[in-house]
Amino acid sequence: MSDTIARVKPELQAALASGTVAVTPNRRLARHLHREFAAAALAQSRRAWSTPTILPYAAWLETLWLEVLAAEAIHNPPRLLTRAQASYAWQRIVASEAARRGNLVDARSGAVLAAEAWDLLHDWGAGGESWRG
Repeated sequence: MSDTIARVKPELQAALASGTVAVTPNRRLARHLHREFAAAALAQSRRAWSTPTILPYAAWLETLWLEVLAAEAIHNPPRLLTRAQASYAWQRIVASEAARRGNLVDARSGAVLAAEAWDLLHDWGAGGESWRG
């Protein structure tokens, strides 16, 4: 890793130390930022420090969802599916469609592709309601 990526900038260190939540695209970067934060604290001869809140995107979304539930902000909220539950649901959807059409050889792989497409659509679906139609 290059030094510009490997070292956390002082501005980010200060923000994390003050309680700012950092959201990363994956667990690997979150772990890296935690290590760099700790290394910077040790370099300042600190013996203890508050653990910064650095979360991968999926964990951050789950945290927000749990806060919404705790605040009872939504009446009869839908359930948040685990990865295994979502995978099972996609397999059932694709298998059902495959049985109806009779043109899909591998429903399990089709379910994986359908789930990836759904995620991509919602990750990049900033075009408003038109794409949902």
